[in-house]
Amino acid sequence: MGIGSKTGKAWGNLDYDVNLAITNQAWDQNCQLFFDIFDTDGFLGDILAVNGAYYPFMNVDARRYRFRILNASMSRFIQLAVIDETGKPVPFHCISNDGNLLPKAVLISNGILDQQGVAERLDIVVD
Repeated sequence: MGIGSKTGKAWGNLDYDVNLAITNQAWDQNCQLFFDIFDTDGFLGDILAVNGAYYPFMNVDARRYRFRILNASMSRFIQLAVIDETGKPVPFHCISNDGNLLPKAVLISNGILDQQGVAERLDIVVD
């Protein structure tokens, strides 16, 4: 196997197969991560982060990408949308959910993903 063009790794398709872990983190007055271990009702943070980064940005090539989206929050339900820089919805195909790969890709023309509960995942292909 060859070395990935962007990742430098010799395995997988990490250039166009992107894992996204969505979390909701809380920050204290000193800008340190905060977690209330005594909250038994479900902890909700105040900032959504993707792979640990707040307001991430990714340069992309003009081609298809597979995004594996995981709701890695402690208690929060999320519903994401795919839009372009003008705010217009971008259609995509959903190819899997928690139950595994779908028998056939489903076109989502309005750009809005299904709501995801804690630890749920969706795989989508965006062109």
